[in-house]
Amino acid sequence: MSTVTGVARAWRLQRFLRRAGRHSPYYRRLFGELGFVPERVRGIDDLSALPILERQDLGDHARELASETLPSGHALYRHTSGATGVPLRLPVTEGDLRREVLLWLRGYIQHGLKPWHRQAKFAFAVNIPSSPSPWQRFGFFSRRYMDIATTAAEKIDWLRAVEPQAVFGWSSILDEVCTELERRGERLRVSLAFTASDMLFPERRRRIAERLGARIVDAYGAIETGPTAWECPAGAGYHVDDGSVVTEIVDENGRAAASGRIVCTVLWRRAIPLIRYATGDLGTWAEQPCPCGGRHRLLARLEGREIDLVKLPSGETLNAGTIVGLVRDLPGLRHYQVVQSSPDAFVFLLCGDPSCGTDVDRTLRDRCARRIGPDLRLQVRWVREIYQPRGTKYTTLISQARLDAMRKNGVDIAPLLEPDRPS
Repeated sequence: MSTVTGVARAWRLQRFLRRAGRHSPYYRRLFGELGFVPERVRGIDDLSALPILERQDLGDHARELASETLPSGHALYRHTSGATGVPLRLPVTEGDLRREVLLWLRGYIQHGLKPWHRQAKFAFAVNIPSSPSPWQRFGFFSRRYMDIATTAAEKIDWLRAVEPQAVFGWSSILDEVCTELERRGERLRVSLAFTASDMLFPERRRRIAERLGARIVDAYGAIETGPTAWECPAGAGYHVDDGSVVTEIVDENGRAAASGRIVCTVLWRRAIPLIRYATGDLGTWAEQPCPCGGRHRLLARLEGREIDLVKLPSGETLNAGTIVGLVRDLPGLRHYQVVQSSPDAFVFLLCGDPSCGTDVDRTLRDRCARRIGPDLRLQVRWVREIYQPRGTKYTTLISQARLDAMRKNGVDIAPLLEPDRPS
């Protein structure tokens, strides 16, 4: 990183912090209590003087965090999924929305999106724009939207009608579509697939590439942060652009670390400043510069959300990839989900050829005994389809923490634990 670039980033961060201290009652009070002076900030390391903003803090103090410059009767909001048990309703300004759209668009263009591409995007109904953007009125970057709460069959019918050249959505949503296409023995033709918001596991990538025929670009971002990092074309990891979102990885004490929790300071937000916001995700910095020659810092890997960590009675913690790795290559398997119903109990919901049941059951139990431990309580159930509550993300693993969050949000989890559609 050049000296000029470093100075420019430090100035941008300092300006953002000054604005937060001036207009947000929460940060005005916090800066005063800590004796924190934005003008003294010279870089990312200086942020360590401030505490981590947890998701629960954001939910509890949203009104105090919000800028006093918001007009009376403000009514623009973005909504998060609530997958962690804390659904958020974040105020935004028209300027915030424009900046976020431009940040995403810049990344899409850099990774192959063309102005004339027909686009199809899956999104929460409440986050679907009510009117087209100015350039869309002139026929550029034309985009159609579909509510994620629709069924896989409805999504496929819609995609056939739209005939998009680029499709956008959570990897779990695109995997839901492609799993149904796989079941039917069908394919669609889409040039580009942009995924974000949840883990793009290898089998998801394979299925999406195979059933859509698409080149896949994965982005790391969220409703709260906007785009944070983009997948390197060389496959080395994710390039982080600190020009719009300052990204840190910290340990459990909030100190800088090579691997740990991802926290973000979102420089483009005006309505509600987010400083050192804990995204709920885990990641690891690359030890070496990216072989592609990119100038941005490189995340070697993303390791999913903290809520997806499996905590065992022994105290060991496993990530989703470890659990998914026990299941994904079993013979006769078309679709699956693993549910941790208690610290020592797992339910494996398998969709596919039940004639493979005995061998799969034995193989799965042997793998679990070797990798996790022999004393776990396991249930293996073949079902016609995987239960998917409307408006929620499909995840291959539902940890006990995620299960508790779903229950807290009023989701009917009974079909996950006691499926009523056995094959």
